[in-house]
Amino acid sequence: MEQSSFAIAWFVLIAFACLFVTLVVAFGLLGDRRVAKNLAVIGQTALRRCPRQGCHAANDAEAKFCRRCGSALPPQMLSRT
Repeated sequence: MEQSSFAIAWFVLIAFACLFVTLVVAFGLLGDRRVAKNLAVIGQTALRRCPRQGCHAANDAEAKFCRRCGSALPPQMLSRT
C-alpha cells in the first residue's frame, strides 16, 4: 500500500512539473510575440526624443509633453500635420 502511494505522489509531482514547464514556455513565447508586435508598431510610427538632458525618452510625434519627465516638448518637435 505504501509503495503505490509513493508512485501516485511521484506521478502527480511529475504531471504538475510538466504542466508548469509547458505554461512557462507558452507564456514566454506569447510574451515575446507581444514585445515583437509592440516593436513593430513603434517602428511604423514617428517617434521624437525628449531634448532634456538625462531623459531622452521616445515620444509620439503628436505628443506635446514628454511621457517620462512630463516637460513640454519644444514647438519644433511637434508634428506639423
